[in-house]
Amino acid sequence: MRDPHQVLGVAKGADAETVKRAYRRLAKQYHPDTAGGDRRAQSRFQEITEAYRALRALADAEERITASAAEATRAYEQPRADAEDDAEPSSGDTSRPGRQPRAKASGTARKEQPPRRSSVRADADRLSDEKDTDDKSGRGFFENIRRAGFKPFERRGDDIACTLPLPFLDAAKGGTHRVTLPTGRTVDVTLPAGIEDGKQVRLRGLGAAGSAGGSAGDALVTVDIEPHPYFSREGHDIHLALPISIAEAIEGAKVQVPTVTGRVWVTIPAGSNSGTVLRLTGKGLKKPDGSHGNQLIELIVMLPDTPDADLQAFVRRWAGAKSHDPRAAFGLG
Repeated sequence: MRDPHQVLGVAKGADAETVKRAYRRLAKQYHPDTAGGDRRAQSRFQEITEAYRALRALADAEERITASAAEATRAYEQPRADAEDDAEPSSGDTSRPGRQPRAKASGTARKEQPPRRSSVRADADRLSDEKDTDDKSGRGFFENIRRAGFKPFERRGDDIACTLPLPFLDAAKGGTHRVTLPTGRTVDVTLPAGIEDGKQVRLRGLGAAGSAGGSAGDALVTVDIEPHPYFSREGHDIHLALPISIAEAIEGAKVQVPTVTGRVWVTIPAGSNSGTVLRLTGKGLKKPDGSHGNQLIELIVMLPDTPDADLQAFVRRWAGAKSHDPRAAFGLG
């Protein structure tokens, strides 16, 4: 933790009212209700609050030290009840300032005097002035608080954040992946199969170090899934647009189809049109309960890349081409 004086922007030795005004001004500026969801502002507000509490604790400790010194001084200055019994009136000049009464002639020993007032005040001044011995790191400041009977306020370290780019199929399969944190530390992160884009993984205790014995913060790793050339996902289902030829659409066929776990054989029904959807049950992404989503295959009928003369001649001879209206549902005929 930084020196609380620096945190609040006040000079060392500032009075309680100055410290309070500085705290109120900064607290109003960085309060969560004012700063919204700004994580830095929230951390700053916590630091300001702890700094104010630390200065209040130090001020209370100093007040107790001063009060103890004053009490000791008053106890010394109070006339003792037995002083007159032990002292013998002087036969000489009793009006002389600073003259101490002599001991009784009977040989009774002089009573031991209490500590001199100057030594009591010196001890109080020594304790009070120790607040000026803290170095730039603030260690002396916390040492003074500990000597005064207070425990420094522990402060948890800040969380740190980073992003883990992840290929689509790696996200689907899950596993262990290596990430470098902002601190420079490299760690392995285990991700569940089917993790979604934008999800965060919390690595506890791998954030910034705490102060005054506080625990370290956490590292928050955000998963950034890269798009795939032909797969897409909706929830735990995988979607794939599968091109098929005119012959496969008319006569049907058995073709290989990619999935997130490898290739499988799929039967294309005869007479399939573009937009026909086939379902591969259980070939989607793994769910939290252990089950899997599905893979949905949308068929897309594709013409040859280059014009085919035989196909064109067939269409011209095909009598059904003139009677078939694929847009009849639109009512445009």
